[in-house]
Amino acid sequence: MNRRLLIAVDGSLHANQGLMYAADLLAGREDISCTLIHIQPVVSQYFIDEAKSDPQIQETLKRVQEHNRRQSEEILQKSKQILVDRGVAPAVIETVGKARSMGLAKDILEYAHTHLYDAIVAGRRGLARVQKIFMGSVSSKLAEYSGGIPLWVVDGDIRPAKFLVAVDITAPWRHILDHLAVMCAGLPELKLTFFHVMQNGAVETDETFAIPGVKEIGELMARNEKQVLDRFWEEATRELTAAGFKRHQLEMLAPGRSGKIGRMISDYATANNYDTVVIGRRGGDQAYYFGSVSRYVVERLSGCAVWVLG
Repeated sequence: MNRRLLIAVDGSLHANQGLMYAADLLAGREDISCTLIHIQPVVSQYFIDEAKSDPQIQETLKRVQEHNRRQSEEILQKSKQILVDRGVAPAVIETVGKARSMGLAKDILEYAHTHLYDAIVAGRRGLARVQKIFMGSVSSKLAEYSGGIPLWVVDGDIRPAKFLVAVDITAPWRHILDHLAVMCAGLPELKLTFFHVMQNGAVETDETFAIPGVKEIGELMARNEKQVLDRFWEEATRELTAAGFKRHQLEMLAPGRSGKIGRMISDYATANNYDTVVIGRRGGDQAYYFGSVSRYVVERLSGCAVWVLG
């Protein structure tokens, strides 16, 4: 099945960095196509309304819209050339320029949702209003319009080579494996480190430790978690090697919990120079909403790419 990326562009340095990052994953591949989308500047509704009854304003409006269209096409063609120069086949690249209607972020999300894209790619600071919605506090708008589409946020001039894949083995994780298996296939130098924070049966506290049975329950939970981890890793290695990864490209880390999980993920990624962090939006039946862990990671990490998979 052909997979499709929607890459938001605006001609800025940061948007171009997102393009170059995506190009390293797309180069030489025919099973993944991409669409470059540029949302044109907003035209005042007052201007549009007045043009209906004033021929002079109507002509001016047409000139403004034509200027926006030409500028959008220029940005799209320059963005396409960045991909082509980095080895992406022109045949797998489409371009779309759209007049803004609901707002920059909403228009991108609506287009991605309507046309069933497999991921959205955006430079972190190149699209300021996208960043505000994606990176800010949890909002009902993001929950309403995201539809669970994976989001790749690229912050800086980075190449995809060393991924930290944060997983919660007690929550749904198959979509993470599937996304990696498709999007990262055929990259022999890519390293995937899976990272699960072990709870270690953390049910006892200072107040409850002495209650009969609490310690034993914690030990049972720890054993069960280890069994689940082993099953996850067996399945993960099987699926990813079937997709073309070599065993030496895959690693599993399972540190015990020593603080906030989001901070543990962020600190480990920063300390060990990972260029990409992959994280699920949230587990269970609330996958369309940012959870506290994914929100922390996305807001705090910089100088790398973050994939939020919902």
